[in-house]
Amino acid sequence: MSDLRVGVIIIHGTMGSVLKKEGKKIWPLHYGSQEHYLKSLTPITNSVEPSHMLATYQPLKTVLKLSFDIVEEFVYDWRLNNIEHSSLLKSKIASMNVDEVHIVAHSMGGIIAKLCLVEHEGDSDLEKVKKLITLGTPWQGSMDAVKTLLYGSRIPDKYLKFIDKESSKEISVHFPSVYQLLPNDKYLKELKTLNCVPYYLNDNYYDQFEVFFKDVLQERFVENHSYEKVFSEFYEILKKEVPSHIDLHEVIGTGKPTIKIISENSRKEPYVSYDEGDGTVPLLSAYSNLQDRQNYFPYFVNKASHNGMTCNPDIISLVKDIILGIEFTPNFAVFNDLDSQMYRKFSGYISKVACPVDISIRDNDGNIIYGNIESMYDEEIRALIQKDYQVENIGSTTYVIFDENDNTNIKNFDGLVIDAYDKGLTSISLDKYEDGKITQRQAFKTFEIDPNLQAELILKDDTNKSSLVITKKGEIEQTFHLNDIAIDENKVNTPSTLISLSGESIIQLENKNIFFGTDKISFRIKEVIHGDFEPKQTFIIINGKEFTIKNNEFNLDILLLKHGENVIEFFTIDEYDYSESKNKIILYYFHQIMSKVEISFNDKIYWVQLSEDQTYSHIANLYKLERTQPIYRFQNNEGVTGYQVVYSGVERQMQVHYTDIFGNMNSYEYLIDELLAKKIIKGAATVSDVELFVRKLNLTNLTYQFHLNKSGNHKVLNDNNLNRSTEFEIFSDTSIIEITKNVELDVSFESFSEHISVTSEIDQYNFIFKVLDIDQQYVRDLNLVAEIIFSINPEKGLEGKQYKENFEVEYMASTGSYKLILNLNGIKKIIDGYWKPQDKVLSTAKLYITNTKNNAIIRGLDLKIAK
Repeated sequence: MSDLRVGVIIIHGTMGSVLKKEGKKIWPLHYGSQEHYLKSLTPITNSVEPSHMLATYQPLKTVLKLSFDIVEEFVYDWRLNNIEHSSLLKSKIASMNVDEVHIVAHSMGGIIAKLCLVEHEGDSDLEKVKKLITLGTPWQGSMDAVKTLLYGSRIPDKYLKFIDKESSKEISVHFPSVYQLLPNDKYLKELKTLNCVPYYLNDNYYDQFEVFFKDVLQERFVENHSYEKVFSEFYEILKKEVPSHIDLHEVIGTGKPTIKIISENSRKEPYVSYDEGDGTVPLLSAYSNLQDRQNYFPYFVNKASHNGMTCNPDIISLVKDIILGIEFTPNFAVFNDLDSQMYRKFSGYISKVACPVDISIRDNDGNIIYGNIESMYDEEIRALIQKDYQVENIGSTTYVIFDENDNTNIKNFDGLVIDAYDKGLTSISLDKYEDGKITQRQAFKTFEIDPNLQAELILKDDTNKSSLVITKKGEIEQTFHLNDIAIDENKVNTPSTLISLSGESIIQLENKNIFFGTDKISFRIKEVIHGDFEPKQTFIIINGKEFTIKNNEFNLDILLLKHGENVIEFFTIDEYDYSESKNKIILYYFHQIMSKVEISFNDKIYWVQLSEDQTYSHIANLYKLERTQPIYRFQNNEGVTGYQVVYSGVERQMQVHYTDIFGNMNSYEYLIDELLAKKIIKGAATVSDVELFVRKLNLTNLTYQFHLNKSGNHKVLNDNNLNRSTEFEIFSDTSIIEITKNVELDVSFESFSEHISVTSEIDQYNFIFKVLDIDQQYVRDLNLVAEIIFSINPEKGLEGKQYKENFEVEYMASTGSYKLILNLNGIKKIIDGYWKPQDKVLSTAKLYITNTKNNAIIRGLDLKIAK
């Protein structure tokens, strides 16, 4: 190789490069805030500049630069769809002035390299690529991507923090690259061959990618991405093989517990199962096992952690030897056969703590060396960072891994300190692994913890003697001891819960867990049947909100129940946190069964209607539940047809009756004053008239809505709103009263004189008239005024005179007529100075009759003022 110029390209993994924006670093920042990352890293259309790889890649780069002509970084925007980097990598390879190119790709970087080599296969620029060396590449995906999307991942997971769990959860949904690292169908099928179900989430088992994705992840995914763009082309390219002229070398970390499956129990607490891998990427994903490919070379590295691969001396030396073509010799650090006796599978313990708590690790000297460290020097913190403590936080569940083959051996620790930041039921177990297989499971009985309590798991070399001590203000409250429990949870008999719903108004659909109810309802435990262990606690979940049942009874607060369908789930856990599967019932609860009674008034008739609530009606019809139609009863049936009434000028008592699906009768009673109703409709009513009308209707808790054409809607009952509105509603607890006012009126004169003589001895003229509505019915008891206006034409050059005078209008109840007395004395005085004897008609006057309630002119007519 000494005669050839050799170039090496190092490709980092996800989040492995520094990102800048406008020259300023935006990733990573120590203790970067969620607000900062959301603003700077999202959406992915925000243009950023990949600057250089993180310092963790420097050891690998430094060693390779000592041996090869050119060693360059390929940095990229790791947020984006990985396909977008393919052409850029091709250009990078083409630009290198060397005879051979060797690609060293860590984690997701291996995927990017393969996408480029497959997509541009046959391109002359790529002929000089001779070897692809991948370090922990998740070809089939990793459960860490699922964990990040569902629960978040603190990065890194030790003392210095770039981003916390909640922030990573909110931000990662924006990145297509994270979704492209999800376990794919090939991964899931592999688990099925091992009789493993990859997911149990939302009370469902999932073993197919598309079904899992649709049910669990799609809702947030579609806010930012297209399935076709993120997955379809990506998987199409990735499933193809690397071009045959390129040697494929896979470096795979082993011996570290790595999440294989993710599930949630009935309380939505996540839990995982572990398999072999590098702590992030499981063996079955990083190991392609291409037995039919002659130039395929796998290497397995004992105890290699995923993020530490580019700093691992054994791996760096291996990479250099692969590029130089030095023949590989297996050893206890690196071997190439999974059946090798050199393989050191995980042996040790994994402790699980399920509760909202913070975990600290204490060494044998009593010092806190991980977690809530109170006070330390910078040098001590840097030393601790080098320790490979394995603590996995998944939602509210924490796993602490003790490996007997390194410094995390359980014998090196005094125990775990557990501080609660919330109240909750806590379970703690300890699993023993031998040669990669779980051989024993022990657990403490579950207990209730809160921020006032502290729990200490005291570890002993003989773990059977380990104990759990609960203290309060330094005083021991309780002590627990480990007990053996089943390794295979499927073989545990869990409790069974039998319940009943009771109340004055509740019915159950025959042979179904479907209930219908209203008013007060109680949820009662009839019986909890024991399983293998003593029942500990029963829970009820109402529309996703969890409650604890005490004294075997739970009153369903109607505020917790939606109008319509409510999903109620319940289950019991035993003293070792084994939970029965959720039981589910559907409760259709009705906050209201009927809509309000509607009574509508217009000038001809009024009618009443009681309609069922739309949700109640739909459900009752769907399940064919019996109930009666509304019944309308009137004390006086004159003019009554069904639920419509023609006015008879009486006070009419009315009752409305309805019997619902529960057999409950609802009754409403009204006294309708038809004379007042007509008065309101004709615009003759006062505020006190409306108030009296409402009192007779027996309405309470009133609100009004007046519709004024030009000034919107008003809610205050006053003269202005009443008189100017064309229609209005009155709302009460039980009723809606709709009134459409008939304000189009006219005048019919009984006595009328068109010519008014000012020379006559008569001092006044009487006008007798009635007011009619548009249906030619007489309108009584209006408040009217009259106004006369006329102008007297001046001589040329002289100022004229306009005359205006108001006159009262009297209502004569005995005849239903109105009387206007036009007094001429004022008119005679004003026109004396303008009188021209030769004129027969002095002027034409205008007489207006106006309704004072709404200032509407009912009638305007011309009068001739003559001599």
